[in-house]
Amino acid sequence: MRYSGKIDEIKQIIVSDPSYAKGVWCRYENDNLNAKSWNFNMEISKYNKRVDDLDLKGIEFTMLLSNPNIRCRLMDKGVGYPKSNIVNEFTIGMDTACVSLGINDVADKIRGEQDEWQPVTCLRTLTDGEFGTVFEGRNPNSNEVNFIVIMGYFDEDTGYSVESIIDYFKENFDIKSLTLDMSDNQEQGEMTMSGM
Repeated sequence: MRYSGKIDEIKQIIVSDPSYAKGVWCRYENDNLNAKSWNFNMEISKYNKRVDDLDLKGIEFTMLLSNPNIRCRLMDKGVGYPKSNIVNEFTIGMDTACVSLGINDVADKIRGEQDEWQPVTCLRTLTDGEFGTVFEGRNPNSNEVNFIVIMGYFDEDTGYSVESIIDYFKENFDIKSLTLDMSDNQEQGEMTMSGM
């Protein structure tokens, strides 16, 4: 399922195990974003994969936050974005079997909960290790952030539903006018196809 909406303002954003401090390599934080009226797009679905005689079941998502003046879009095999962008990749790790994601006041709250065990801002993952990846696309001339892609997954045993994860993102990212996209038509043009 694909969803779209708007975010009025993003001053700062954090995607991290809430116990991590700024500067930890497996954490993403930007506390000087200054983004206005950004687009929100997300693809979220249940997955069922077999890996080495194990049936892996859960929910996976790809979230795209983007400047409305930059042509970015979710595509069947990744994210499309202008070739000129410089993309930095951040692995998101966990040591307390949870992850917190959010912007603005929620980001402040995540920072303030660093010493709490699995605080109210978090989603529980039941395991440590790697949660997902964040990609940050920047304009090479101004170094301004043009888009942020967040990818992750939750095992079926967490008990989360697609709806509960959407509600979490809607609240923590202050998403307005969130709607289910009824069409998968993709715009053609000069964009880089990424395997994000």
